[in-house]
Amino acid sequence: MGKVDEQLRKGVTALQSGDVALAERCFRKAVDTAPTHFGALNLLAVALNGVQRFEEAEKVARRALQIDASSDSTHYNYATILKQNGKLDEAIAAFDRALAINPTHFKALNNRGAALSQLQRHEEASADFDRAIALNGRFGEAHYNRANALVALGRREEALRAFERALALNPRNAGAYANLVDLFREFGHHGKAEDCGRRALAIDANCAEAYVNLATLEQDRGQFLAALRWLDSLLARQPDNLVGLCRRVSILVGLGRAEAARKDFDRAKRLKARDSAQRAEVETAGASVMSAEGEYDEALAAYDRAIAESGARREHLMGMRAAAKQAFGRSEAALQDYDRILELNPSAAAAWFGRSDLVKFAPDDPSIAAMAAALERGTALTYGERVQLNFALGKAYLDFDDSPSAFRHLNAGNRMKKAVMAYDAERPRAFFAEIAEIFNVDLLMRLGDRGARSTAPVFVVGMPRSGTTLIEQILSAHPAVHGAGELLYMRDVAARLGEFPKSVTTFDASGLTRLGEDYLSRVSALRGGKLRLVDKMPENFIYAGLIRLILPDAKIIHSRRDAVDTCFSCYTKLFEQALDFSYDLIDLGRYYRAYETLMAHWRAVLPASHFLEVDYESVVEDLEGEVRRILKFLGLPWDPACLEFHRVERQVLTASVNQVRQPIYRSSSGRWRKHADALKPLLQALEIEAV
Repeated sequence: MGKVDEQLRKGVTALQSGDVALAERCFRKAVDTAPTHFGALNLLAVALNGVQRFEEAEKVARRALQIDASSDSTHYNYATILKQNGKLDEAIAAFDRALAINPTHFKALNNRGAALSQLQRHEEASADFDRAIALNGRFGEAHYNRANALVALGRREEALRAFERALALNPRNAGAYANLVDLFREFGHHGKAEDCGRRALAIDANCAEAYVNLATLEQDRGQFLAALRWLDSLLARQPDNLVGLCRRVSILVGLGRAEAARKDFDRAKRLKARDSAQRAEVETAGASVMSAEGEYDEALAAYDRAIAESGARREHLMGMRAAAKQAFGRSEAALQDYDRILELNPSAAAAWFGRSDLVKFAPDDPSIAAMAAALERGTALTYGERVQLNFALGKAYLDFDDSPSAFRHLNAGNRMKKAVMAYDAERPRAFFAEIAEIFNVDLLMRLGDRGARSTAPVFVVGMPRSGTTLIEQILSAHPAVHGAGELLYMRDVAARLGEFPKSVTTFDASGLTRLGEDYLSRVSALRGGKLRLVDKMPENFIYAGLIRLILPDAKIIHSRRDAVDTCFSCYTKLFEQALDFSYDLIDLGRYYRAYETLMAHWRAVLPASHFLEVDYESVVEDLEGEVRRILKFLGLPWDPACLEFHRVERQVLTASVNQVRQPIYRSSSGRWRKHADALKPLLQALEIEAV
């Protein structure tokens, strides 16, 4: 047995020094020499687990148990391997056997608790962690796992103290810092959250949870490009990180990059999901892609599969499925989904928020009291949940013109949202003035007829909530038009230029033509052979001059609406992507005035043959007349289907998703006058007197 002992000695030395691969080779040689050597089998199972060959480790550990089942460590090793293989119920049973032999095995208690947590049995898990800590108060991993269980139970203050204790015992616990990103985000402390993420990566640059959680943080702030950069960094280090790939899919879909999202999803499908949580991630990514591709039934089926696999994220995924139904115009089905969520959890803020946009509230609606009760839970809710409930309650009170109650909640929600934004109120005015200065008549005359030639693109621009979605929906009803939604391609073009707008002056005609050709290549697959494609990203009003340079045949439609109605409507909406200016009435007024000044410039310098202004109020008063005017501008024949725009079945992902499913109505025009007292800061910023 001397040869076996020598290999075991070498293997143990390698294991202690962290060279698990060498240890595995040594232990394997020992087992090859003595196939029934209990110690060799047990150590080989440990090493195989360390090199993540979990299935083989499970077989070897089972062989060891068949030789001697009297050792708590053997049952513990076997249970740990089963847990790694996702066989959680079997793992818990094996931990039970280890603890029956040795009730003071604090590591077995800790890992059984971790398995229970994965099964969403957080109360039981917390009890195991407490027992492990009672046996060994300096066991940092138990404090760390207890913190995660407390987060899942909504006991966030206790969780924070548990994370602090874990880090006091092990200041280099990258996982603790990574999970604090999510915890501080839920508290609304975004700066602290980002700091913790960066600390995690300073300790371990391969800490996947830190990248994923930082991406979620940025997504929560509406900063999708920043979120994408974190996930790009993760996948540059770990190309096969399945969660990273799936999360990047949703970001790419949000950025309008459906083709890139599809490629990531196809890669994710080829990887092996380790457990039900990862299978849910893959299905959710697929649902996002299929929604973006307009595959409604397939997307909902994918959400159903994700929900079946999910545990902790079940409620969240049910909400995503409801939102998908809402986006595809299935309002009744979406409402039923939201109500089902609320049956399971009456405090589900996201469900109340989504539901609020689908119903018309009356003063005696019991939902109002239920939302108020949910909001009173205070810190039991996350910061974001409190924001959602305030916006939902604000909308409810607006429905029956209870201005004081509505603005109590709208002001609270907007104030909270603004607090996590880094907005410079002076920046838009200076930026728009610089654009107007650079895109002067001389530049547009010199380069305005040199870009890529195509009459397909139609840009619908304006302020958010100014009627851009309505115009796109009307045009999408025409058989020659495809509504592509809010594409971010022009923002990408501007980013490629460098320091926009200054960098425009360094480009020659050929460079601008290449940018136009790139835009056309990206939208060609979306057109589906139709004559016109509508890109209705409102913020493209910033790039109207650039559009003229790179796509001289494109048509631009500027959607206008009463200034106060527009800003008031923005203030009532919680936007998915960052519209930093919209969460303060004074900021809104100042931004609107800067926008108005830039639009006056475009009106003066762009040719009327390519720039049309449409007033929302005119569309409401004379739908057919305005539609005929728009179609004539686009060179399209009249089609009465445009008057039935609300019947068009297509995905709408903007805040106007429910309005464009209805025929034209006049109740939104001049709505602000009922709330003039609450809107005084906005009126002053706009220099408008209430009459």
